[in-house]
Amino acid sequence: MSQVSDAVLLSSEVYEREAIATTIYKLSNKCSALMEPSAEKSICVKISPFDGFDLKKLIDEFLVELADQQVRRDLNKQFGVIRELIVKQAFSPVANLKDVVDAE
Repeated sequence: MSQVSDAVLLSSEVYEREAIATTIYKLSNKCSALMEPSAEKSICVKISPFDGFDLKKLIDEFLVELADQQVRRDLNKQFGVIRELIVKQAFSPVANLKDVVDAE
């Protein structure tokens, strides 16, 4: 592993812990990353690239993937019920979908 590393400070008001953890996992073949609480409402992620990977590019990739993961979580909170209704209707059609929607 390379000796070079850098830390990214993230607001826990913007990024959920689960989105950060998922991002770390997705990049686990390119670097090691350690997530730990920092100042109040902040999370620090220390990124250490494996040999052959550029730290700057990994940090950029980390931030892009993190934004993607957080947007996915936010959309699921907002529209997850609609997705579940679509899946329900697709795999076991409901006689009256309007009644199911109104009940949710």
